Amino acid sequence: MRSSHSNPQGAKAMRLPPQPAPKGEPRPGGHGLSEIGAAVASRQTAPPSAELLIPVCVISADAAVRDRLTAIIECDPSLLLAGSFSTPEAAEGALAGHRRCVAVVHEGEPARAATLASMLKSLAATAAAVIYTGLMDAAAIFSALSPGADGCVFDTAPPEQVVQAISEAAQGRPFLCPQARWQILVRLRLVAAQRGAELLTAREEDVCVWLAFRTEKDAAWGLNITSETVHRHAKAAYKKLGIHGRHDLIRLLRAAG
Repeated sequence: MRSSHSNPQGAKAMRLPPQPAPKGEPRPGGHGLSEIGAAVASRQTAPPSAELLIPVCVISADAAVRDRLTAIIECDPSLLLAGSFSTPEAAEGALAGHRRCVAVVHEGEPARAATLASMLKSLAATAAAVIYTGLMDAAAIFSALSPGADGCVFDTAPPEQVVQAISEAAQGRPFLCPQARWQILVRLRLVAAQRGAELLTAREEDVCVWLAFRTEKDAAWGLNITSETVHRHAKAAYKKLGIHGRHDLIRLLRAAG
């Protein structure tokens, strides 16, 4: 957040949301394999039939990351490891062999992760792509998700959050981890303060965070509300911000950093 910004006369004070508290101190590069097994052990029940399993491909040039993600997938009874690969090209056959495969793409550089996700979706039209990457600021999050990745989860996330991202992507639902949502929310409140806008309600903020990346239909799905409700809250938020629609919202959020 640049210190050169100053609120105009009469601007409302910006409320900073509490940052999501991490579950314990994450190790550099994510959770260890023993922690992964312990975290998911309590979730294991009778395995579902094979046709109900979600096929997952792991793609990373880092062997340690591939091992970590493989352990998460193999420990969860709802997931099926379709393969572990060092490049998207190597994963093409596995992706094409499943009706709805989720590719978990690891890359330390968000822009590169986004490029890999786009490449995967061009190689296999039925694949969903979840970006698994290092901590990002709001600008990097925009860069990573704008090309059409289906989800974003940081590599310090607990195993259950990785599983949730995969499950949501498999159902066609976008997933944005809490830490990423928090960063976009901070930027949204900065925009409102800079424009001297009336404070948005919590639901209006939720809707705007989703609309920064996805359609109203996706936002309705992600927030578990109707599209009509999303549209109503979005319209109220746009009026408070003095803008005309979603494209204006995205432009302001990108420029606010």
